[in-house]
Amino acid sequence: MKFFYADSLDFVDPKYNFKTDQMSPTRVRQVDDQYAHEYMGTSIPYDGMLISRAVIESSTYSKKFRNRLYSEGVQKFARFPSSGSFDPVKYPVLGDCGAFSYIKEVEPPYQTQDTIEFYERLGFTHGVSIDHIVDKVKTEPTLFQLNDALLKEAKRRYEITLSNADDFLMRWKKRKYRFKPIGIAQGWNPMAYQYAVMRLMKMGYDYIALGGLVGMARHPQKLHDIL
Repeated sequence: MKFFYADSLDFVDPKYNFKTDQMSPTRVRQVDDQYAHEYMGTSIPYDGMLISRAVIESSTYSKKFRNRLYSEGVQKFARFPSSGSFDPVKYPVLGDCGAFSYIKEVEPPYQTQDTIEFYERLGFTHGVSIDHIVDKVKTEPTLFQLNDALLKEAKRRYEITLSNADDFLMRWKKRKYRFKPIGIAQGWNPMAYQYAVMRLMKMGYDYIALGGLVGMARHPQKLHDIL
């Protein structure tokens, strides 16, 4: 079991003055601050980092930070590792599109080739295909209890996710990019997820992600059944 930390520029000011409750007067955010893997020394509390494209392109990242990230790459920018080297075994950095940010959109806002180039340019060690979350239906117990409208929309998003995964892997194979491709499965019940995983395996994926499960934290038994 490995744990990946989903980062959104979370760090601490090591020179913070607790007596006056003030940041260091010379502090430059992120540059002088420390991530958990820096602050904790050799006791890093996670095995890898997850950085979503949606977070990078949101207001969380200033234009200055975003430009520096594009220039330096994820390893050097996040100092993971401190040398900034590409190390998918000891310092894996996983990239995804952040599907919850566009859950209400009809289509994902990203294209496959553009996403592949994004992962490669920034130096991600692992990259997830573009998914579209099956919203409002995944807590239903069975496929057949969905009404016609929900079922139609569920299948549409389901097929978008699988079609993107197929396209993602085919394009990756043509050039053998450095990052490891991960196909993502979406669904609304165990049967739907199982079928998606089977299709991803037939496509040729070695790594498969199960997406959309964070919304099922209040339904532990259904989450358990899917896993």
